[in-house]
Amino acid sequence: MVLGVWRGPCPPDAQKCVELKPDWAKGYSRLGVALFKKGDLAGAQKAYAGGIACDPNNAQCNDGLAEVRAARANQAGAYTRPLFSST
Repeated sequence: MVLGVWRGPCPPDAQKCVELKPDWAKGYSRLGVALFKKGDLAGAQKAYAGGIACDPNNAQCNDGLAEVRAARANQAGAYTRPLFSST
């Protein structure tokens, strides 16, 4: 999964899926993917965590959460690298 350039709100079907069946981990997985592709890492992390709360063994939510954490770590690393080398 790669961060996309998607603009606008997450797809209504992903959000509606979670609203209609809040105990179905796959709905959270779909929402997490949509938010991740939109670039909303905090929202994606929250969605994946919701899916894991429903089903701790859900592979899509666990993998998605790991990917969000890696993307956030990469973002944080981009801000902590020095601009100029001292060597």
